[in-house]
Amino acid sequence: MRSFEGLGQDVALLRAAIVLEQARALLENEEGDTLGPWSASGGRLRFEALALNWGALSSTGAGWGGLDDQRRLIGELALPIEHPAHLFRALAAGPGVEDEARQALTLLSAAFAQNAEPFTLDVEARDGVLRLEGLRARTLPPVYKPDDGE
Repeated sequence: MRSFEGLGQDVALLRAAIVLEQARALLENEEGDTLGPWSASGGRLRFEALALNWGALSSTGAGWGGLDDQRRLIGELALPIEHPAHLFRALAAGPGVEDEARQALTLLSAAFAQNAEPFTLDVEARDGVLRLEGLRARTLPPVYKPDDGE
């Protein structure tokens, strides 16, 4: 995922308990748009339990995800972070992070380096934008483009 390249290329651990909502709509496959009926029916993934160790990110969390009508990611994750200064520093160093977000992440890293308090990171994807703590981090392109048959 290009938004998080500052965390490195290798994910050491990823475990998830995922509930697929509106799964029946996946059987209504439209030619050229496999996930279209699922998305249109309100289909989404519910992350009941998520464990992730990826570079400076080590967390367990929960949330949900899906696709909007333009096939961009939508969803929310809440990730408790034990050492947020390391995470914010790594995210700020990643490519493709917008300047305003990079400045805010750098300031957050410095602030959490001083107080060392745990923190819950709220990640949101909505309207084609990835947000960390409500701050625009980057634009999200479509995950795929439906084949219109031409």
